[in-house]
Amino acid sequence: MLAFRNQTAHFRALAQENLEASQADMKWRYNQKGTLVEFQPEQKVWVMKPVEPRALQDKWTGPFEVVERKSEVTYLVDLRTPRNHLRFLHVVFLKPHFERTELSMLLATDDNVEEDSEPLLYLLSAGEKDGSVEGIPKSSCSEMCALGFRKSTREGQGVCCYDCIPCSDGEISNQTDSPDCIKCLDDQWSNEEHDHCVPKTIEFLSFQEPLGYILVIVATASALTPIVILVIFFKHRETPVVKANNRTLSCLLLVALSLCLLSTFLFLGHPTDTTCMLRQVTFSILFVMCVSCLLAKTALVLMAFEATYPNTTLRSGFGPKMPAMIVFICTLVQSLICVFWLASSPPHAHRNAKSLIGKVVIECNEGSPQAFWCVLGYMGLLALASFLVAFKARKLPDSFNEAQLITFSMLTFLTVWTLFLPTYLNTKGKYMVAVEVFTIICSSMGIVVCIFLPKCYIILIRPDLNNRSHMKGKLSH
Repeated sequence: MLAFRNQTAHFRALAQENLEASQADMKWRYNQKGTLVEFQPEQKVWVMKPVEPRALQDKWTGPFEVVERKSEVTYLVDLRTPRNHLRFLHVVFLKPHFERTELSMLLATDDNVEEDSEPLLYLLSAGEKDGSVEGIPKSSCSEMCALGFRKSTREGQGVCCYDCIPCSDGEISNQTDSPDCIKCLDDQWSNEEHDHCVPKTIEFLSFQEPLGYILVIVATASALTPIVILVIFFKHRETPVVKANNRTLSCLLLVALSLCLLSTFLFLGHPTDTTCMLRQVTFSILFVMCVSCLLAKTALVLMAFEATYPNTTLRSGFGPKMPAMIVFICTLVQSLICVFWLASSPPHAHRNAKSLIGKVVIECNEGSPQAFWCVLGYMGLLALASFLVAFKARKLPDSFNEAQLITFSMLTFLTVWTLFLPTYLNTKGKYMVAVEVFTIICSSMGIVVCIFLPKCYIILIRPDLNNRSHMKGKLSH
């Protein structure tokens, strides 16, 4: 056993001695022909890197710039990559870069090598050429593709003949003679030169831009209009025009219209999860309250005249609390739909990087499209019901009958929102929000103008018409 151990140690020492001798011989042979290459800071070099996704294959890429020399064989190189762009590389992975316009390719034989050795290929600058080498052809039939371009091989020609194709929008090429363009990330876009990616522009309907200024001014003026009318009605609350067709409903309608117009401010500014949840819910509930007030006012007139007929069944259901019940029930249904929407899939802020080229749109994702269209559908159904009831009651013999005015207001509402749907679906970015805000303002002001403007005209300009004798004479006529 001891003899076997001694033989093993002897063979191990002999193998180590032969290995060291072989390494020394290889080093001597390499130093006889090899030359230590030195690079200076800011010098352009080519780097041997693995080919993705085939990591076992390497190719020369670049050119890159030498930042610092750390030792005789180690250099710090700037690889121009998004992450860890500065990297230490061994000299065997580097080779010098020469500008194509300053190079000529010469086929020559080194004077220091044996006669039977293979010829070597040298790269000499134009200043090092003598007259005997002029006219030697180039090694490539195409110029080097610059940054922002990719190579496209010409059909029927060799691989050294190619065309330089510009990278498409959203793609870059950050190295010369690149075979392919690199696609930027979702929140980035290519610059004009297509040689690096830049962050996309953030877009939303801001208060500071001209479109935001206009909408704020229009919404503010529109919201103040019902308040002014409410003050006028309060000062003339005992006049026949104000007392007709339920004074309480008229005041509630004016307050709801003003709040509905003020809700448009939730659509402006940088969207957040809170504003996204409040904007559609607040507007839909307030606007349903407006439409239900109109439905109650018209139903009140219609049922009042229908109840005068003998043997009618409306007498039992007709009462002073009926308009309030109509408003309460209609608003409650919309509130329940909104509660279900917020509980199941609430709206939230969303970064949309695909709808517009070169921009990231900060917008509100409605969460559940079905719930969103249910809210709008209920509003449209209620407005259609108000229109039909008002249209039926438009010719009733009442001097203060608002049915005709309500018919025109609901017709305006249905027209505006019918035009809104295709426009809303075909716009993108901040203009989609602007279309919805403009639609809310137009439909709300349509109610104000059609219903309350004629009454203000009588109260302020023609007070001689605001008396019972005139109304009785009009009724008898």
